[in-house]
Amino acid sequence: NADLDIVTQQTEESKRVAEVLDGLKLGPFNSETSSQDDNIAYIKKLPTVLTNAEIDTDVILGSGAFKIAHAFRDNPNLIFLALIENDEVQDLEKEVKMLGKLNKLGVKTPKFYQKTSFTSEERLLQHGLIAQRIVGAEDLDLDENIEDKRLPQEVLDYSNQQTLRDIRHLQQVFIHNPNLIVSDFQGIIGKDGQLYIIDPMRVDNASVPPPKLTTNHEYNLFNLMRVEESILEHHRLFTESHTNHIIYIDKNLWESNDELREKLLKEDQGNKVIVQYDALTNEKTIITQPDNFRDLIFDTIEVITDDPGAQNADLQEDY
Repeated sequence: NADLDIVTQQTEESKRVAEVLDGLKLGPFNSETSSQDDNIAYIKKLPTVLTNAEIDTDVILGSGAFKIAHAFRDNPNLIFLALIENDEVQDLEKEVKMLGKLNKLGVKTPKFYQKTSFTSEERLLQHGLIAQRIVGAEDLDLDENIEDKRLPQEVLDYSNQQTLRDIRHLQQVFIHNPNLIVSDFQGIIGKDGQLYIIDPMRVDNASVPPPKLTTNHEYNLFNLMRVEESILEHHRLFTESHTNHIIYIDKNLWESNDELREKLLKEDQGNKVIVQYDALTNEKTIITQPDNFRDLIFDTIEVITDDPGAQNADLQEDY
């Protein structure tokens, strides 16, 4: 009888969880419509209860306080978010609603398609949701301590113009919603550079936010600006290190300005050539050059002189 009571209790709880998930308003939270999404046709063909035939439980793509993300075996664009314990369905319900609030404000969030269940080989039933998988996702922490942290190298490497557009769009969302508060502000960046906001603990856009959270809005906006600056600096340094650059410096200035000479020589010489020139005689002397100097096509040219009017040399001749 005791065993029967346990089974009955688990069955009733499972039904309750399923009912809660059924009540969630799911769907594509960003601007794309379901009819345009290739995943819809795939999902419609899935069985009502998933098994190891569809879900690869050996691969954990990520985990949180109350859910684990598993991969689909034959669809790299979807994940199954499984509740660790069925009694944590309220947390999942809250998260979906928080992301829905953000999406209505124009914030890009992963899509949640539909609720589903999974039965393991041990016949254990888990409830969860089918959601969009962000390929190659890297975590981006946007909480209030970001000022003391360096962005992960993977995030910097994934970042591109799309990332900057997404960040600037988020900045505009906060600017146009001065009372917007996002607690536990975090996102993920995919390999294509797109930025998605995930797992907020609280989203509030009340006309009068609680006093203790009034600075949260400023933190959110400040952190977005910090991320933008870090990404721009990363790409600036990358461009400098991969741009072929030639510097022409006046002979008199090179010989007389020790500070400038030392500064130029200390800089990375891997893709830079320094040429000293005499404006009167047109004589040129190569100071530094990489091994493949003759094969380089220069992207940028810099001339350093304290007397532009006296410059008669044809600088690019023979160089």
